[in-house]
Amino acid sequence: MIDERQRKAIELIVSGEYQITQVAELVGVHRTTIYNWMDNDEFKAEMDKRLQDIKTRAEKELNSKLLKAIDLYWELAVDPKTDKRTKQIALSYIIDRNLGKPTSKMEMADNRTDTNVSEEDILADIDALEDEGNDNVIRLAK
Repeated sequence: MIDERQRKAIELIVSGEYQITQVAELVGVHRTTIYNWMDNDEFKAEMDKRLQDIKTRAEKELNSKLLKAIDLYWELAVDPKTDKRTKQIALSYIIDRNLGKPTSKMEMADNRTDTNVSEEDILADIDALEDEGNDNVIRLAK
């Protein structure tokens, strides 16, 4: 059974504001006692419960602000005063968040027997792409 000193120690530890030595002083025990308590299953379970309560409260707080954050993010994305790079990042995030961001690479079969490609061949391919107007591919290639 967790006693009052242990409860206080748990509160101080999960607050994240104190080191173990400080917790021991505030509770009135030696720091090794705190470490012994931390090895106790009941103490650990209570501490885990408190940490979970904090996480749950924080998650609820964030969730309550989510719609407002989405509205502000959208305003940023469509505001004519926002620079293009910032808009691109904001819109890209919104799209990736809703449609999913590609995370796996595409496997391509290489049926060529000659796998030696010269630098000149690569540069020639890039020039050809430039002539076709594939700016996105060119930026990636360079």
